[in-house]
Amino acid sequence: MSNRMRTRASRTPSSPAPAVPRRSAPQAAAPPGHRVALARSLQRRAGNRATRALLAGDHDAARRGTAAREVMALGARSGEVIQGVRRSPGEAPLRRKLGALHPIQTNDVRGVQRLSQEKLVFRLTGRRGTSVIIKIEGANEEQGAYSAREREVYEMARAVLKKTPKASQLTDNDLAAIDAIADDMGDVAQLKDAIHNLPGSKLFLKVETVNVGINLQELWQGGPGNQTNDQTRRLTKILFSKSTMNALGRMAALDLLVGNSDRFGTDRRVNPENVDFTRGGSVLPLDNLDPYSRIQPDDWPAAQYLETGPGISTYMVDVTEYLFSLAGLDRDDDHFERSAMAFGGGMVKALAIMRGQLGRLAQQAQQDGPRGEIAAELARRIALTFAG
Repeated sequence: MSNRMRTRASRTPSSPAPAVPRRSAPQAAAPPGHRVALARSLQRRAGNRATRALLAGDHDAARRGTAAREVMALGARSGEVIQGVRRSPGEAPLRRKLGALHPIQTNDVRGVQRLSQEKLVFRLTGRRGTSVIIKIEGANEEQGAYSAREREVYEMARAVLKKTPKASQLTDNDLAAIDAIADDMGDVAQLKDAIHNLPGSKLFLKVETVNVGINLQELWQGGPGNQTNDQTRRLTKILFSKSTMNALGRMAALDLLVGNSDRFGTDRRVNPENVDFTRGGSVLPLDNLDPYSRIQPDDWPAAQYLETGPGISTYMVDVTEYLFSLAGLDRDDDHFERSAMAFGGGMVKALAIMRGQLGRLAQQAQQDGPRGEIAAELARRIALTFAG
């Protein structure tokens, strides 16, 4: 037999080559530094996939890639790889940032500070500069109706007003997490006392931390004679700004719809303490809910001012005159008419947005209970404005 034949014969199935067993490398837990590096690598890869998908016009894939990148970024920040390496037993749980729409966990909180001695407002601070505001308000309204009214007012405010901070009600798990915070951490004892001992119906809210600058009360200071030159200048700038007066008109229309009488009232006056601005001078809608005002059928004194004709005209002129008086100005000022028209334009714009909410309110009104009743009443009020 030739050498070639012997070679072929040696490869036949009758004489298989001995199998070589595979060696499995020992699986050691990745050190923390490696987990962080791997998480960052996965983060970059996900970001690259998202970019390529976007350039190719595949927007669904781009969104998936972006979401994956955010997950990997979270893993890199926490020292934990979400994909590829599991957390070892006994390691610290994943740290999450504090936020109005995020659950509160006890080990996320690094500080508690009370922000106002007059109101029950606290700030929880967490890792990497994150924070959330806890706001507690009481009322003389049944608890279920109070909670439902807050949610409906919040949804309407988010639609009508720009820069409305995100907010949600604290869950039982959130409250339990706050209870578990060590009593020696800042003002947490006052927060716990308010949660457990405030009588009557109450709301516990998580509110987005925002860049609060100043309110009208702080600029007014009781009248022009008490104002500094800088306060007078800033107040006049607000009153002469078309965009600012337009935003205030939107705010007034919302307040008239939902009965938030402790800001823009039916007496055609303004509570300057509840009209807030950012440090950049933009209107900041913080106090959209009057704890002691209910939304009930056949009890809407503000209806006369949300008509599209004389009602809005009367309200915009009288409120603008009141605002101008805070700076020592009157109707004879050259800017008065333009400011009043901007305020009225904001009210009209708000009404148009509210009418766009009728479909959502109609669906919400199908629910049983307080929220369905409140949605139905708001829809009825908005529908009445069509008749003006």
